[in-house]
Amino acid sequence: MFLEAFPIESLIAYMAMVVAIGTVSILWKYRKSEEVKYLLLVEVFAAFWAFTCGMEFISDTLETKIFWSQISYIGISFIPLLYFLFTTAFSQKFHLITPINIALLSIIPIITIPLALTTQYHFLVWKSVALSNLGYNTIVIKHGTWFWIFWSYSITLIIAGLYNLLLSIYEFTAYYKSQVATLLIATLIPLMGNLAYVTGINPVQGYDWTPVLFVFSGLIITFGIIQYRMFDLVPFARNNLIDTMSDGVIIVNSEGFIE
Repeated sequence: MFLEAFPIESLIAYMAMVVAIGTVSILWKYRKSEEVKYLLLVEVFAAFWAFTCGMEFISDTLETKIFWSQISYIGISFIPLLYFLFTTAFSQKFHLITPINIALLSIIPIITIPLALTTQYHFLVWKSVALSNLGYNTIVIKHGTWFWIFWSYSITLIIAGLYNLLLSIYEFTAYYKSQVATLLIATLIPLMGNLAYVTGINPVQGYDWTPVLFVFSGLIITFGIIQYRMFDLVPFARNNLIDTMSDGVIIVNSEGFIE
C-alpha cells in the first residue's frame, strides 16, 4: 500500500531533495564566501525541482502531472545561471559578476517561468503532452520553440561554467586541483542525465534524470567539503598573484591551516 502511494520514482526524487537539503546544511557554515552563496541557491532550487518531480510521479492523472511539471520550472529556470555565477566566483572572476550582467543573464529565466506556467495557451514551451505509452509512470513531452531557446541558453552557461573550472586547474595552486576535479565531476553527472532526457537516448521514456542525479552531485560535493576542506580557504589565481611576486608568502586561514 505504501509503495502504491509512493512509487519508486517519487521515492528517488524525494531522496534527491533530502540530499540537496543536506548539502545546503553543510554549506551553510561557508555562506559568507561569495561562491558558496550561489552554490547554496543552486541546491535550494535543485531541492525544489526534485520535490516537484516527486509530486509529479505520485500524481495519478495527466492534468496533475502536467501541473507539477510546469511548477518545476520555478526550480529549473535559474539553476544554470546560478551555477555559472558560482563557477565564476570560484575562479575569482569577480569583475564579471556585476548587477548589469546578472540582470541581462536573468532575462531568459524570468521569461521562461511564466511561459512554462501558461504553455497550454501558446505551446511555446510544450507542443504536446501525453502519458507514456510504454507503461512508465511518466509524461512524454514534445517541446516547443522557447524550450529549445532556454535549453541552448542553459547549456551555454553550463559549458562556460565548466570552462571556468577547467581554467582554474591551471591558475590555482596544487591545493585546489582536487577541489576543482570534484566540482567538475559533480557538474558532469546531472548534465549527462539531462542530455539523455533531451536527446531521447533514455532507458525510461519521458524520465528526466537531471534532478535525481543531483543526489550523486550533492554527495560528491559533500565528500569534497569533508575530504579536501573545500571552501575553508579562499582560492586565488596563481598567475595573477604568485607569478608576479618576488617574495615568498604563506597563507593561513582563520583556523590556522596553511595553504
